[in-house]
Amino acid sequence: MVSTIVYIGQAIVSSRYEHQLNRLNVMTRAALVGLIYEKTLNTPFTTYKDFSAVTLMSTDVDSLGKISDMFHEAWSQVLEVGVGVTLLAQQIGWFCLVPLLLISGCSNMTRYVAKNLRPKQHAWNKATQDRINKVVSILSSIKIVRMLGLTEVVKSQISDSRHVEIEASKDMRWVSVLANASANALGLFTPPITVILFAAFGKSRLDAETVYTTLAILVMVTHPANMIMTIVPRAIASLASFQRIQDFISKPNYQDSRLRLRQTEGAIVDDVSRTSQPAIELDNVEFKLADAINAVLENISLRIDRGSIVICTGPTGVGKSVLALAIAGEVTPSKGSISVISKSTALCVQSAWLSGQSVSEMIRGFSSSSVSHDEGWYRQVLEACCIDREILLDSSTSSGSGHARLSGGQKQRIALARAVYQRCDILVLDDPFSALDQRTQDRVIVNLLSPDGLLRHMHTTVFLITNAARAYPLADRILLLEQRSIKFDGDWSEYLAQSGSLTSYTHEHDGIQAEIDENKQPAVVRNQKQQVIKDDEFDLNRRPGDAAVYESKTANDTFYMLGYLVLSMVAWASTSTMLWVNFVKLAPRSGAVLHARLLGTVLGAPMSYFLNNDIGTIVNRFSQDIQLIDRDLPSALAALCTQIFKLVMQCSLLLTSQKLLVFALPIYAIFIYIVQKVYLRTSRQIRYLELESRSAVYSSFLETVEGITTIRSSNQQQTYLSRTTQNLDLSQRAFYLFLCLQRWLNIILDLAIAIVAILVITLAVFFTSKTSSADVGIALNMVLVANTTLLRLVENWTRMETSVGAAARLKELEDFVPREEDCAVETFVPKDWPSAGALVLRDLRVGYGSRAVLSNINLTIHAGQKVFICGETGSGKSTLLTAFLRLSTIHHGSIILDNIDITHLTPSLLRSRCFITIPQDAFFQPDICLRENLDAGNHHSDIEIMTALEKLQLWSYFLDTVSSSFHDDRAGQVLAQPLSFFPPLSVGHSQLLSLTRALLHSSHHARLDRKPMILLDEPAANLDAEFEDLSSRIIEEEFTEKGFTVCMITHSMKDLRQRVRRGKDVVRVRDGGVEVVEDV
Repeated sequence: MVSTIVYIGQAIVSSRYEHQLNRLNVMTRAALVGLIYEKTLNTPFTTYKDFSAVTLMSTDVDSLGKISDMFHEAWSQVLEVGVGVTLLAQQIGWFCLVPLLLISGCSNMTRYVAKNLRPKQHAWNKATQDRINKVVSILSSIKIVRMLGLTEVVKSQISDSRHVEIEASKDMRWVSVLANASANALGLFTPPITVILFAAFGKSRLDAETVYTTLAILVMVTHPANMIMTIVPRAIASLASFQRIQDFISKPNYQDSRLRLRQTEGAIVDDVSRTSQPAIELDNVEFKLADAINAVLENISLRIDRGSIVICTGPTGVGKSVLALAIAGEVTPSKGSISVISKSTALCVQSAWLSGQSVSEMIRGFSSSSVSHDEGWYRQVLEACCIDREILLDSSTSSGSGHARLSGGQKQRIALARAVYQRCDILVLDDPFSALDQRTQDRVIVNLLSPDGLLRHMHTTVFLITNAARAYPLADRILLLEQRSIKFDGDWSEYLAQSGSLTSYTHEHDGIQAEIDENKQPAVVRNQKQQVIKDDEFDLNRRPGDAAVYESKTANDTFYMLGYLVLSMVAWASTSTMLWVNFVKLAPRSGAVLHARLLGTVLGAPMSYFLNNDIGTIVNRFSQDIQLIDRDLPSALAALCTQIFKLVMQCSLLLTSQKLLVFALPIYAIFIYIVQKVYLRTSRQIRYLELESRSAVYSSFLETVEGITTIRSSNQQQTYLSRTTQNLDLSQRAFYLFLCLQRWLNIILDLAIAIVAILVITLAVFFTSKTSSADVGIALNMVLVANTTLLRLVENWTRMETSVGAAARLKELEDFVPREEDCAVETFVPKDWPSAGALVLRDLRVGYGSRAVLSNINLTIHAGQKVFICGETGSGKSTLLTAFLRLSTIHHGSIILDNIDITHLTPSLLRSRCFITIPQDAFFQPDICLRENLDAGNHHSDIEIMTALEKLQLWSYFLDTVSSSFHDDRAGQVLAQPLSFFPPLSVGHSQLLSLTRALLHSSHHARLDRKPMILLDEPAANLDAEFEDLSSRIIEEEFTEKGFTVCMITHSMKDLRQRVRRGKDVVRVRDGGVEVVEDV
């Protein structure tokens, strides 16, 4: 009866205790993730996106998840050691000090671990963060990466980051092996040494009762001491994660330094009279970016009246975007003050940012609740921003990662509509028309800025950065920035009067856009039914192994003691060797192989995979799954193997001492089989839900980092915080249920062990004549240790099952995700192909998924021609370019380049040899050196790269900013610096840098006698008129005059009116067809 109460009570109390720890674990995770996200919302503006919060909320938070367990285990196990030593002293007297001496000796290794573990863990986590940052930045721009033909390059860069991470992990793994070897030595050597010393020097007789009682009490001493020694490295490792989170939280918060202007009583702005009440005031403001020598802007004093529309123009890189962000409250001036009438400012940034929602949710979601359901206002905004029904077909569902199906112009219109819909007093627009075709641009400008325009009607104060000349007559004031200050401030008539003395940065505007059919409806990409690759159920079968039971009987105590000691030494050597092999040899190798396979699968997947899967889901595989394989699987596997062998031997000894238990063994085995079958079937589903729900949290963090300026300027932090909290709550549900399921398994096994213990005691009581005291002692000792062993086995089995499940998900992804290369046909390609650059399209039908965007395209482009493609945004211009690059689906037809059908070539060969692309959005990596960003293949010398930068007037920009730092070989030292070392590039400078990269790429191909086709997608969209002329001249001199075939998407009327030579074609895409206009 007593034994029943003790064992069943122990199972219930232990389960209750573990359940409370799990609840604390869940609450800790929620608090830390919420704290990190809130800090992310308050991180100051940076030009280069920092995704460190993603690693902190996953890897580092998971490392801190068990901190509560360690705390409670530490104090309770210290108490358990004290009780055990007291009981041991009653049994063997002063020999109870032997375990304490051994604990003290082994603790020296713990001190070594405590000294060296924290920096090594910190280095490992930092390397993981760097890898995840690189993965996120590349996956966010995967379409551009493929257009540039850089897939193999970025794959190599991520692999290098992974190699650095693995090398950092090896240092940590070595320390872990030493710590575990020391802890195992304590548990294995303390019992034999103590018993041998007591047998040799003790005054009492060493009988079976004394031995087994001593061994049982020693378990109460060595096991908690062992656990304390393993807690130390775990706690130190957790402190490294804690320090990283603490450093992130301690960073300076975002501060809106703008002051509030006092509103004048009764001031009204109407169409008849305009009040002189200011909406924005800048008083002697200076802006200096971090670590910059010179100010970007200085001595800026400006007053903008309420309800007025002010246009800001100036050369590329002069600081227009900095001024816009300062008015929105994102950039703090280093000198002076900014005052606004309202801090609720709508912002439309230069590079359109879209959240992972439908179009309707994106536009409405940022508004206050009072206008979020105003259908009339919503329709007005849609009409004003020219968002037609074709685009709104996307509103029923989100479009995957970053709305990749939408064109650049469509994205910009959605972002503009989102800003206008908010009805804020101040509206800041940073070049919102650059990706729009001329006709759409005209319509949007008139709808918003004209005397009858929507913004005029709403009396909104507008600060607009644009080079579109069509908007200038509609503005109340025009600001011209030059040489870090305001050179001109006046209205349109004054601007025209001084135009002779002012440099023009505007794009020309004439009637050429009238050629575009007014009744034409753009052919946009409609939503396809998502074909998301789903994770199937994992079916990981585990089979128990067989083990032989060895039995030895001797009456010689000395022989027994030496045998006991030798077995302990063999056990320690084998477990330590297993730890070394597992942690240092197998784990890094398997982690590297699995990551390489995952990376190859994802980077080799077709574009449809990225269109139909959210980026958070993909990043989750590189973060959460790889973390489980790297950090949990090795330790769980090593511990599981150890516990299995221990349990087999313990059960063998138990059955040897109590042979009648053999009859209960089949029943017990059937029971365990049923329990594990039910558990596995349920745990797999819950684990899948938990991993899936985590992806939503990843997506929330990634969206916030990418769109933080837009979120903050509109005062929507609370909205996004609430949305992320909901995603986190959903994630916590599955996580908590998974922990509850583990507790269920634990209590079932605890009760099963309790039944075995009760049976042993029952047999000992009722069959005393057939059971010796030694057998009873062995049985009770085995029940005691087997209970602990089984608990550890289950704990590590569940950890390993989760980790193996992550590996199975990676394997499943590899098996089910198709590869781009699968559709390729082996084709012989000459070394100098393409040698001319002649392109023929025959009956081409192109689209995304099953629906065509362009149909029946037949076109011949002769070698050396320069071809312009124009048309309204969403009409399929970029889709035609992506068809050349095999980034969209070719349903029918052929694309023949120099007599070879490229639709059958491998995409990697196609993008690296057949085309040189300058996409609409520039792609550069801030942590990569300038040289590698421009010449990833290392084909050019420093002088060649410097010459190319000089042609684009960029070399002085890089050299001047660091000239005081370098003396000898400045070219090589400048090119060796990471891009983040230099002042942030403007969008215009980034476009010029993209042209520099293309120039170097073409030079390399020319050396190999190749003539790839040059594809340019709006290469001058964000450039002022001066740099636009420079860009066009470089394209003419370096590409056209050297015999390269050029295909350019453009909205520039200057390109169509001035730069088209006779005999060259202008191609206009409309409704899936192609119209060729010759000799424009």
